[in-house]
Amino acid sequence: MANPNTPKKPRDSELTMQTRTVVLRMALLAQQEFAVRAGDEAAAMALAQRIKTLTKFLCPKKGARVRITLLTGEVAEGTVFWVGPSKLSAGTRCGVSVGDQTFWADAPDAIPAAEHPWAR
Repeated sequence: MANPNTPKKPRDSELTMQTRTVVLRMALLAQQEFAVRAGDEAAAMALAQRIKTLTKFLCPKKGARVRITLLTGEVAEGTVFWVGPSKLSAGTRCGVSVGDQTFWADAPDAIPAAEHPWAR
């Protein structure tokens, strides 16, 4: 018997603008990698600018209620308490407080709670 608390995966029609933007960012990253490997610096730079713009749009603000998907596959809802540059790679990270626990995520992966595709 299926667990009734298991979130259902979204259908394409249920994807929000935020989720579609995340998917677009992933596609642009793949195109950028292809352009770099092909030696097309102009295309790689143009794609880098588009990725930077999308990433800014995707970054949550401090105090925002967001949902993140944990490594266990569970979805946790919490409040963003920190947003800043990643020390491990290029990009932005955020700290999310869930009850008495703290989680760290890439900023684009912290989706506003009302828009999370598994919120239903």
